[in-house]
Amino acid sequence: MWNVPHLIQIQKARHALRSGNLDEAFAIATLDSLRDYRQCRETLEALVEPFLARAREHLAAGRSEDALADVERAQRAGGNRPAVAELRDRILAERAQDVRHKQAAREVLDSARQHIEAGRLANGAERLAAAPAEDAARLRKRLDQRAREADEARTRTEECLARGDVEGALAAAEILKAVAGGESGTRAILDRLAAALPDAVTRALTAGALADAQRLVEHAARMNAAMADVRRWRDTIETAEKTARAVARGDWPEALVQASRLERFVPDAWWAGQAHEQILMVDEALRGLRAGPLGDRLTAPGAQPPFHALSTMGVSETPPPGIVRAPCAAVKEPAPAGRGGAGLDRCLLWVDGVGSFLLLAPDCVTIGRAGSSARPDIALGADIEGVHAQVLRVDHEYFLAPRGPVTVNGAPVSRRLLADGDRIVLGGRPALTFRLPTALSSTAMLDLPAGLQLARDVSRVILLDQHLVFGPRGGAHIAVAGLAERVVLSLGANGFRCRAHAPLVVGGAPHGRDAEIPLGMPVEAGPLTFTLTSAPREGGRP
Repeated sequence: MWNVPHLIQIQKARHALRSGNLDEAFAIATLDSLRDYRQCRETLEALVEPFLARAREHLAAGRSEDALADVERAQRAGGNRPAVAELRDRILAERAQDVRHKQAAREVLDSARQHIEAGRLANGAERLAAAPAEDAARLRKRLDQRAREADEARTRTEECLARGDVEGALAAAEILKAVAGGESGTRAILDRLAAALPDAVTRALTAGALADAQRLVEHAARMNAAMADVRRWRDTIETAEKTARAVARGDWPEALVQASRLERFVPDAWWAGQAHEQILMVDEALRGLRAGPLGDRLTAPGAQPPFHALSTMGVSETPPPGIVRAPCAAVKEPAPAGRGGAGLDRCLLWVDGVGSFLLLAPDCVTIGRAGSSARPDIALGADIEGVHAQVLRVDHEYFLAPRGPVTVNGAPVSRRLLADGDRIVLGGRPALTFRLPTALSSTAMLDLPAGLQLARDVSRVILLDQHLVFGPRGGAHIAVAGLAERVVLSLGANGFRCRAHAPLVVGGAPHGRDAEIPLGMPVEAGPLTFTLTSAPREGGRP
């Protein structure tokens, strides 16, 4: 039976179809309430070809999703006809190809972005040329910005290099490397800058402009300069800081060691040599004060070290004309603990059947005239200066710093790195012989000539650098007859220790192969017997 409202709906669908309003006609014709009417089915049949035609238009315009939607409507309207299936397959194939194209475009853009951010601007531009213009627009702006920054940094670097402003060139080159480090022209500029850098750092260090030198070194480290150069420059600046800190806290032996090392790093620097001489003068003056009536007051509990001795002595700190000095800022730090503690830096070693030795552990040892108010570490009965020379241990090497006339192997010296067998003559007196008896330890020895023995018949001085080796002749500091295996005496933070292959006897009591050695206790290790005692300086104070 005819249903008037349903017929009206079908008429609306037919009118929409004739008007070309396919979507409205499809929406009405697919209502469940109308599907049993023949007129409705005829309307749906009539929608198939218009939907397929519109799907082809969408596909031609690149709207694959819209085309697929119309094909699905055509299938619902008329079933899975060959034309519908064929068009669906074509749409799916083209959509898959479109997906591949978009993926390829994304990969091209990602590659271009990576090249640009890595500073390979030419490679980035080449990749962008292969990308769709609309997709590459934003990235092309980024490329143009980086190119402008690179041009500006390159120009600044060139200008700074031309006028010798290496620090300014380094600052500009850091930007250039960040934005265009992968460009061939950048590499050439960085190579020129690297070639100019060592001279600039050397000039700053030689002039005493340590703050400038430090800034240059930090720039160089960020620019991946040769690490050997950077380490050497940093060691120089650090040694200058250590020298300043030692002076600030009144640790003159440490200051002498660091100043000597500093001279080795910058041998042409006027200020390093001047600092060394000034510290030597302060050290000598303080030794004289301690030997005089004020000595007890200087060493009394609560006495403060003369931190400002340089200025109170009237020593000039003015650099040569034309030189502007930028001193390195002193950094406060606690004084290092003495090796072995009080009383162990200066000892007598008695070895049965061999002789007696003076053991000196400090890194700075003075040699001078016995009876002098300077009270040198090695006091010789000779007509020489109160402190005639110093032996400085720096990084396990030994330097001779004369304060009076000195020859080494017959040649006058003002500074000297000592080698095994060097013969040292002080003021024309018989020679002392410097020795490094074994490669097992950097402990050195000074052999005194006949007639220059110290008190207690000491004819050899041991400059102790932690370890002293007893053993067979030729491989030890002290040769002991009948001793087949080496015995090692060491000075550490807690005092002396002895290590041997055989059990030790200390003060008559058996111990193991590793034992602490108190002062005054005889020690036996097979055929070796020795005793350590304190060795006060002349005048009764250590």
